[in-house]
Amino acid sequence: MKSNLKSLFLTFLIMTMFVLLLGTASFGLEKVRIGIIPYQDSYPFILADHLGYYEEEGIEPVFEQLLFFPDVHEALAANALDIGPTESAVYVAAYKSYPDLVMAFPFHVFHHGFSIMIKPDSDLKSYQEILSEVGDPNKALELTGAQLKSKTGIAMRGTDQEMPIWSLAKIAGLDLDNDINMIDMQPDEGVTAFIAGTGDFFAGGIPQRMAALKNGMKEMITVADIGGGVVCAPMMAVTKKYAEENWDTLVKLFHIYIKTCQYMSVHLNEAAEFISGELNKNTAAGMTPQDFIDIFDKWQAFPSSLVEWGYWIGPIEGNLSVESSWLTGKLPRYSQTERWEKVNDYLIEREMIQERVPIEGHFIYDQLFLDVLDKYGPKG
Repeated sequence: MKSNLKSLFLTFLIMTMFVLLLGTASFGLEKVRIGIIPYQDSYPFILADHLGYYEEEGIEPVFEQLLFFPDVHEALAANALDIGPTESAVYVAAYKSYPDLVMAFPFHVFHHGFSIMIKPDSDLKSYQEILSEVGDPNKALELTGAQLKSKTGIAMRGTDQEMPIWSLAKIAGLDLDNDINMIDMQPDEGVTAFIAGTGDFFAGGIPQRMAALKNGMKEMITVADIGGGVVCAPMMAVTKKYAEENWDTLVKLFHIYIKTCQYMSVHLNEAAEFISGELNKNTAAGMTPQDFIDIFDKWQAFPSSLVEWGYWIGPIEGNLSVESSWLTGKLPRYSQTERWEKVNDYLIEREMIQERVPIEGHFIYDQLFLDVLDKYGPKG
């Protein structure tokens, strides 16, 4: 009898120790629910988990797959998510519906990311073709935009994906509603329709742009060539309450993301293999590792230090002259203050908002930048 009791006790002890060992990995870690959308620029957040960066900072990430920025806003407001990606065009359009959100820190710069796509047999010329003919960039922009008159375009209305078309049309003195036939479609549906023959031009995200290229379509112009507040730097958004109660966590998350970008810049092949593989598990993107390598720091920039972020966008509401704080003594390459004003112009003209939304109070990035600098140094 004693032998049986001893055996049972030892079995119980072993099972208890086994359960405790299983729980050790997540014991004491802070859970953070992170929104992921089906674009390659969202997947470095998952790469960071693969590399063990969250655990090093005492965080256990829980990834939630969502469709696009509006779904992130809804999930944040419903407390189904702690942090997730957005962009100023969609953020401003939705501000009245989600007034308790703020933008925390950027995760890439879409400088050549958006491209207006045209068909190979189109009578539309690319900006580069026209520039080679006329030699003047401003004149080439105007002539490129003028070609859109009476043509049919496809893009998701009221988003950062339609905004480049609107901006190029404005340069040529055209109006999207009266001079151009616009079809409002989700990005995946839009590129499928475009490849199948609908419309004269299309704008979507990088997966859609790649799909178009692989089906023989051509690039007309990228946002970096359009300029003037069109280049965006998407941000990770949180609720004001989450920021107040979890500020140290946000500092850690920004640091983790910068550290992940540092890894990608050094180990690009490995990062490309992981990110393309994870993306293809959840989407029909069909991205190859070489695709990611081709776009990395070319179509979109992944700044890998605070110094680089100061170069790309600098402070948003802060003082551009504070060299000691922002690490560069120069104006940022792409001002998000300028973009915010351009976004307001666009959304009012497209009747997505009725009045301008001031920039004040919508970003906590400036203070996060300074706190990451204080805790981790200029490399972030």
